[in-house]
Amino acid sequence: MERMSRVKLEILYNPVKRSMRCPGLASARVQRGTMHGDRVSGLGDCVILDFKNGFFAAADSSDRDTTASRKFLMRFTSMLDDITGVLTGGIASREKLIDLRELLQERSENILREIPYTASCTFTGILLPKTHSGNSGILLHTGDSVLYTWRRSDGLRRITENNFWMVGRTKQLFQVEEMGIEPDTAILIASDGFSDLNFSASIERDRFIGELIGKSAVEKVADRLIETGYAPDAPVDDLGLVALKPDRIRYADRKVLMGGTTACVEERHDESCRIGLHRDRYIALAGEPEILITAH
Repeated sequence: MERMSRVKLEILYNPVKRSMRCPGLASARVQRGTMHGDRVSGLGDCVILDFKNGFFAAADSSDRDTTASRKFLMRFTSMLDDITGVLTGGIASREKLIDLRELLQERSENILREIPYTASCTFTGILLPKTHSGNSGILLHTGDSVLYTWRRSDGLRRITENNFWMVGRTKQLFQVEEMGIEPDTAILIASDGFSDLNFSASIERDRFIGELIGKSAVEKVADRLIETGYAPDAPVDDLGLVALKPDRIRYADRKVLMGGTTACVEERHDESCRIGLHRDRYIALAGEPEILITAH
């Protein structure tokens, strides 16, 4: 199989906001909710940007085990590493795309059979292999997290369907589907906390979100959505958010994972912000090929 070149990516991270920016390609952010009042809780929402395999996802675990989302996404991306011979980074034919979808369905079911009931979480992601005819995606979804597409001509469209098939309680994903992706498409993946964001009352919600995406550089979309819609005094759920431009994705040996933390980790993060160890600014990430970000 012909291999596509892998490049170095510029990845910027703000440790206070827990926000990632990859200029021209993607943005992501996790935000702890306010449902627990003054009590510091774990952050059950988790996002991953796997530039090695072209895989981008969000997961949302319950308070029973706020790390379940992180553990599941780590296991899923490790599974993708094992099947890179037919994955992103190469050029797939239509037949290979079908083979890949079937393989993903089989491998995901193998994982789901081993997840205990106590480690439940939602899961919504997209895998972006390159094909001869342009960009195509494979949607992977179960639970009530969401995936939207946006095009200037179509506006915002929800692709996923809410369901009760949670990881840890189901033996197969609710949706495993191929998606054709036009060159100007943007993708938005979010946990269910996204529905708690409160945007302008003078314009229909989906239209407002679509216009914000259309006016913003993709690396600023996650921040702008949260900072526009988040009300600190209102009861809101945890939130994990990923925005990306599929036709601009470049493959590199980089993985960014945020969220899925315990209350202890969250307390350390808050203390680091309070004493100035973390600063509200974006810094370039460097170091090992695989980047694993926690809250502290």
